[in-house]
Amino acid sequence: MNNIPKGYVRIYGAGGHSQVIKEVLSLAGYEVSGTFDDRSSGYHHKSVGVASGILENTNSFPHKGDPVIIAIGNNCERAHIASLLQSKFQSALHPTAIISPSATIGEGTVVFAGSIVQSNTTIGKHVIINTAASIDHDNTIGDCAHISPKAALCGHVEIGEGTHVGTGASIIPLVKVGKWCTIGAGSVVLKDVPDYCTVVGNPARIIKTTPPDFVTDAFRSSAHKEDIVFVGSGISSTFTLLRYLEELQQLDIASPVRITMIEKHDEFFTGLPYGNRSGVKALLITSLDEFLPEEEKELFRNWLSIHKEELLRTYRSEGGPLVESWFREHKTALNTNEWDELYLPRWFFGTYISEKIDKAIREAKQSGKARVNLLKAHVVSISQSVEKEYVVHYRNGRTTPAMVAKHVVLGIGSIPAQPTVLDSKLQSHIPSTGHGIFSSLYEQGLPNVLREIKTYIKSIGEHSHVLIIGANASAMEVLFLLNDDPEIAEQVRKFTILSGQGTLPDNAVSSENSTRKLFVPNAILTLGKKQRFTAQEIAEAVYKDVDNALEQSLTNAEILQPISNAFCALLGRLSTKEKYEFAGYFGHQIGRKQRRAGPHYYAIGKLLLQDKRLESIAGRFQSVTSVDGYAKTFKYSDSLSGTETIGTEPVHCIINCTGSMSLTSEMAPSLLKQLLKDQLISPTRYANGIAVDNTLQASENLYVMGPLLAGNVVNDMPIWHVEHCGRIAMFSGVLAQYLLEKTMDSPTYAIATK
Repeated sequence: MNNIPKGYVRIYGAGGHSQVIKEVLSLAGYEVSGTFDDRSSGYHHKSVGVASGILENTNSFPHKGDPVIIAIGNNCERAHIASLLQSKFQSALHPTAIISPSATIGEGTVVFAGSIVQSNTTIGKHVIINTAASIDHDNTIGDCAHISPKAALCGHVEIGEGTHVGTGASIIPLVKVGKWCTIGAGSVVLKDVPDYCTVVGNPARIIKTTPPDFVTDAFRSSAHKEDIVFVGSGISSTFTLLRYLEELQQLDIASPVRITMIEKHDEFFTGLPYGNRSGVKALLITSLDEFLPEEEKELFRNWLSIHKEELLRTYRSEGGPLVESWFREHKTALNTNEWDELYLPRWFFGTYISEKIDKAIREAKQSGKARVNLLKAHVVSISQSVEKEYVVHYRNGRTTPAMVAKHVVLGIGSIPAQPTVLDSKLQSHIPSTGHGIFSSLYEQGLPNVLREIKTYIKSIGEHSHVLIIGANASAMEVLFLLNDDPEIAEQVRKFTILSGQGTLPDNAVSSENSTRKLFVPNAILTLGKKQRFTAQEIAEAVYKDVDNALEQSLTNAEILQPISNAFCALLGRLSTKEKYEFAGYFGHQIGRKQRRAGPHYYAIGKLLLQDKRLESIAGRFQSVTSVDGYAKTFKYSDSLSGTETIGTEPVHCIINCTGSMSLTSEMAPSLLKQLLKDQLISPTRYANGIAVDNTLQASENLYVMGPLLAGNVVNDMPIWHVEHCGRIAMFSGVLAQYLLEKTMDSPTYAIATK
């Protein structure tokens, strides 16, 4: 007789439920190669050799290896663990169970002795079909559900994710039971049950409805709690975590701080600008000298000099003729490591900050100061318990588990750009092979979108006309990257830029031959002599000084610093009300007047204008009015007259580079809409950010970091733009200190300063 097992399986869970699963596996010919658990108090007396689970062993848990089966009876906890593990999962089917060949059983699911699963039934992942349960034909059972012993489901029944059907319950044909419901033992269900309901009796009736934060008080009290959860892992969250860990290393604490960072994209720490979503070729919008605070800049300079050869080799391999011109222009500076005046590839900084935070996380673990868990998932909602803790619900595959957090940092970056408006009646006229309208440049990654644009333009088979909506940094970046590809540059006959101002950003670099004296912003200085003034008066003085400078043929590079220094000196004298006006509206308006583009972005725009291949229109895009094959006619509102105007010639490709939408927009991200609805956050006056107090809290222990701070006044300082790394570094240091004080204000840590 052959005693070699079919395979080896690891069990996650060491309680009584795991003992039953072990027997099922043994009868099915499998051998258990390891057991894990997070709660030593819950071990069954026959469990031996139990290792720590992922909650206490986050960074070194052995994800790879034999497949895992999660032997945890609580549906919420089972879903949570399933979302954290990056392992293959094993199902366990008892030999006495009767399972139709046409039934589908998801990974990680267990079917116990005497159960019956009839034809065409679909059972999801990590489901428990308990002893002698009867599942009739054409049933659908969602992930992480539990069908208890001797429960009976008739034909065409649907059971939602996470629902528990009690012992001996019966559900008649065609009934739909929602997600995260509880069907009481012995209940007879005769009609549909909504989500989150508990039903009991014959006939079953609803006795309570649990709110969407389905993690009950009992689960909260027993669940593993995080001290801090970061929602989003961009630069603002990364800088905050880095500063927090640096400060934490200076303290003696009794146990490690538990931190989870949740990110819906594949890449942590770089955010949209500095990683794969922008790509290798995208450049900084400022020189390095302006990009970072001095202390961080010095560290970055040294890192650049050490890793120069590898970085430059990768950048050159990805580039075209415009990238080659970057190398030629900066040959001397690159050879001598003179970095400050360069507009570097943004990817350089993303690589640097990723290495730095990785090292900080490793050191925090080694010193026992913190355990940082990185979780790839999409946060769908955040609710608050009566204990002022937060329940963070996140989507991971088909499941929606949750975790409990004492503190939450909302660092999700800017609100997405406004989508272009299309008449739905015309959608059917747009070629199905590619409609030529690109509205979301960064969500799927700019390099991917550029490849799609290239394929589309080549499919037209003629010299095409490209419309770019917006004249901001993204628009200039797209213009640069499109023209760095010779095939695209050759194929595009004309570019049209449609923006409110109708002009491209000015050059960010002064002329080398400039011998002009420092510009004096007389209008702002004159305003400062008044005893009182408003935010609007400051803005009007800035506009006047900018116009005067333009009459003298000065560039923004030559006037930015004196104008900014002058008007910033006046902000502290504004009333509180006027500071909010400046933060919410006028600061942004001034920013539009001071738009600059790096020399390489500016140069391609200037060259295209000289070659008469670029037209700039002042107006706001409204819609596509007609489609003839690939050619599209568009309508816009003229900035000067306000009249509706039709584009003078059709365009083939439309690229949306507009700015962020309002926080209160109907198309804002669903998480922000949920937080607004539940009054956990509120918009700033002009809805360009989330209102916070002086400790950056939107609600108690719910913090905001990054671009969504715009529109606030914090410690009497108006905040109108928090996308610059220097500002992010400053505010992240402030938030890190607040978080340290709050998390250390607990007997758990018993800190003592070194």
